[in-house]
Amino acid sequence: MEASSAMVSLCQVRMDLVEAIGWLAIPATVMLFASTVEACVKIYQAKDIGGFSPVPYYATFVNSTIWIMYGLIKGNLEQVILVNGIGWCSAVFSLTVFLKFSSGRADLVMKMVAACGFCAATYLLSDAFSAHVPQLQTLGAVGIFTSGIMFGGPLAMSAEVVIKTESVKFLLLMPSVFAFVATSLWTSYAILKGDLYIFLANGPGLLLAALQLALYGAYKKGSYWTSKSDEETPLTA
Repeated sequence: MEASSAMVSLCQVRMDLVEAIGWLAIPATVMLFASTVEACVKIYQAKDIGGFSPVPYYATFVNSTIWIMYGLIKGNLEQVILVNGIGWCSAVFSLTVFLKFSSGRADLVMKMVAACGFCAATYLLSDAFSAHVPQLQTLGAVGIFTSGIMFGGPLAMSAEVVIKTESVKFLLLMPSVFAFVATSLWTSYAILKGDLYIFLANGPGLLLAALQLALYGAYKKGSYWTSKSDEETPLTA
């Protein structure tokens, strides 16, 4: 009887810990999404998108949509739904800014239609094949793929520029920090929750964020901070 009571108490502690980590992960992830505001402000001030790329925002839009569907279907994932809902809104806001100040609006609209089509097709196919493959498995697998693109894309682009220029001028520190903190918390959440798909979506992201921070540390000494002329560089990303 005592052993059974201890087991119940342990399970309750674990559930409380999962909830606590989930709620802690939300502000860190929100700050990661909010870091896009810096680019939007620069675009608004310049009235031009400059060298900023909308690709990361399309990736965030698609990734957030997939995980919202996953959370709604699985249930009991309020934190996952909430944080991806915020990410979805931030992506739509950012893409709206790009659309307003871009000269290639038609191309942006076509890519947005393609992103929406991908999300719709994913849901319809996951539902159509649910008799053979559980819908959650399909959505989870696609979510892992889109998360890899969302986390890996910026690292690949920034790593190429940083190594080429031997400068961290184009590698923003705070988004990397928030990515590391957020993925650390979501990875812990997934382990305690026992959700393989959330773990596989955030575990690689944690490693990529750590690599990005290591890249920043390795090249910071030779960075542009000592060069006054570089401070006047126009919009870049």
